[in-house]
Amino acid sequence: MNDRYLFRGKRADNDEWIVGYHCKLILCARGGAKLLDAIQLVVSHCEVRSYEIDPATLEQCTGLSAVKSYRGTQPEDLLIFEGDIIRDRRSVHAVIYDFDNGRFLGVSNVKYNNQDRYLLYINTELQKFVEIIGNVHDKSDGEECNGN
Repeated sequence: MNDRYLFRGKRADNDEWIVGYHCKLILCARGGAKLLDAIQLVVSHCEVRSYEIDPATLEQCTGLSAVKSYRGTQPEDLLIFEGDIIRDRRSVHAVIYDFDNGRFLGVSNVKYNNQDRYLLYINTELQKFVEIIGNVHDKSDGEECNGN
């Protein structure tokens, strides 16, 4: 899989994170049809599984990896997603997507250079020392960063 095209979201049925490709599913039933957000997993060359997700938790992968993550040590655990809370050398940031400029940013409430919010550009240099410490959609006991 090409990492930058991956998405993740929390499954609607059990609140677990799932990583795969984002799609829209049409659920037809008596009384009408319903459009659902889903994540698809390619299990094999002839099997694809789809899982409904909570659309509020849908996050796109930045295509970059961290050196350390609270999720684990596997390569997929180290991928940085929109909504992740990361720690760099200076402070803690929430990863967001900047639609106006087509890039991922880390946003922190730390005052820096007389600015109310400190912006961190998510790039290949950053991945050499950044650590994923949480996610804005998970309740954690760790450090918090209000990126909104």
